Amino acid sequence: MSPAKYTQTLFGRTGLTITLAFLVFSLFAVLVNVTLILRPIERQAADDLAALIELSTKTWVELPPATRTDFEREMRKSHQLRIYEAKNKIAEYEDDKAYLAALVDSLENRIGKPVALRKTDFSDDWLWVDIPIASRVLRIGFEAERMEVQIPLALVLIVVMGTLIVTLVSLVLVRRITKPLARLAEATTTLGQAQDHVQVPEEGPSELAELARGFNRMDTQVRELLANRTTLLAGVSHDLRTPIARIRLAVELLPSEQKSELEQGILDDLEEMDNLIGQAMEFARSLGSSKVTTVDVGALLLEIVGGYARGGHAVRLAATPGCVGKLSSNALRRVTTNLLDNAVRYSHEQPVELSCESDARSIIIRIADRGPGIPEAFRRVAFDPFWRMESSRNLDTGGSGLGLAVVKQLCDANGWEIELGESVSYGGLEVTLRLPLSTEE
Repeated sequence: MSPAKYTQTLFGRTGLTITLAFLVFSLFAVLVNVTLILRPIERQAADDLAALIELSTKTWVELPPATRTDFEREMRKSHQLRIYEAKNKIAEYEDDKAYLAALVDSLENRIGKPVALRKTDFSDDWLWVDIPIASRVLRIGFEAERMEVQIPLALVLIVVMGTLIVTLVSLVLVRRITKPLARLAEATTTLGQAQDHVQVPEEGPSELAELARGFNRMDTQVRELLANRTTLLAGVSHDLRTPIARIRLAVELLPSEQKSELEQGILDDLEEMDNLIGQAMEFARSLGSSKVTTVDVGALLLEIVGGYARGGHAVRLAATPGCVGKLSSNALRRVTTNLLDNAVRYSHEQPVELSCESDARSIIIRIADRGPGIPEAFRRVAFDPFWRMESSRNLDTGGSGLGLAVVKQLCDANGWEIELGESVSYGGLEVTLRLPLSTEE
């Protein structure tokens, strides 16, 4: 998943929010610690070292020469300080460390004279200060490792490790919450479908478990409602088709001398009623899911086009290799057939163009006719049941208004995208159908 899409998920947003909140808190804590704790401690440590240096120089001067060596040895052993009388000059040493600056300021305040840090060319381990006292210049050295307490690095490590630990813990906790929600969101795509259904696990925190139970109850009720609707429509269809068949038979059995234009009109009306019942049943069944298999879409379209050719309809197919994906072949056949029926009806015996191509993410099917098309203002409502641009119910000028409604329901149930537009090449309606190759990111 790309970073942009990741931050749009509840899991990504919650984890990112917790991480940023802790990062801001860590930076604030670092600022407070540096300002109110570490800087004062650093100045106090520098002042303590300055006081020790001042005391050592005064003690060295006052000691008898015979005992000074023992004192120097003790200072080296106990306080890691070297003391001796300076006989030569060494180069000054400049450094921007706050501790060294505080040490120099404290020494200058104590002895009332400028003090400079010095460093020998042959040793980087010691820093020196020359202290003038009693017509002498004493050189006192201390190990440079006294300044190797890397406070900035320590603070950075604390912030980084703290942020990392909190991020990992928060992601684990957030995942426990969002995983059931993700399962629930995935389950909504199969709401009410009869096949390939697995109920949402009723587990996790009590609130999420109760939400899953409620969803499962709702899903069961929707399935029962849809099943009852289909059964009801099937019964109505059967009950209506039986008297229709009897009426048709009675008309056919009329003596030939009694046959007239009225008889033919009755037969046409009965045929229209039978077609309407069949399309209503198709509309009712369109919410059900069908088995998903690997389908060669190009071969399926070629088979469909062959059926139209045998019926005397000109449908030209242009399919590129590689149009293969996992989908419901029955649903695709019904969608394509309904779209081609509309295209053939409105093309007025002119050829209908059918094409199929694929890219990295989807299979794209386009159907273009040479009819009058659908104005842009009506394209959204064109998928509504029983909607027709022509207000009459004459089958010669259009169908029952259920063809595109069935197509839309099947596309929604299978996660397909359908778009109505104008054909640039042929001037009629162009329908674009996109079949995702995979729903996984």
